Amino acid sequence: GNMARMPSICAAPGCGKPSWNGMPGEYCSRSCRPSDGQAACPAPGCGKPSWNGKPGEFCSRSCRASGAPAICPTPGCGRPSWNGQPGEHCSHACRAASAGVGIAPVSLDKYA
Repeated sequence: GNMARMPSICAAPGCGKPSWNGMPGEYCSRSCRPSDGQAACPAPGCGKPSWNGKPGEFCSRSCRASGAPAICPTPGCGRPSWNGQPGEHCSHACRAASAGVGIAPVSLDKYA
């Protein structure tokens, strides 16, 4: 038989919308997908996961437009990025640490 395939439903409890790609176990949208330790949107009071799961990235264009400072993506840093742009680090030392190179021998005093 040629039975029409029903789209799979969003895996979020109680949602009921079709999953984004029609596959079982998937969610309908980023907002339904659990954060699973993903980085949070840096906009004050938001708390939603960033759009791509990376630190320093916002959850949406509206949060990015809110003017919240972009945060250094180095885990545990929390300082503003050097140029205010998302995904940029606060210092050469944080950039080196994030790249897995190890912390460069740079004084962070001038960045404080």
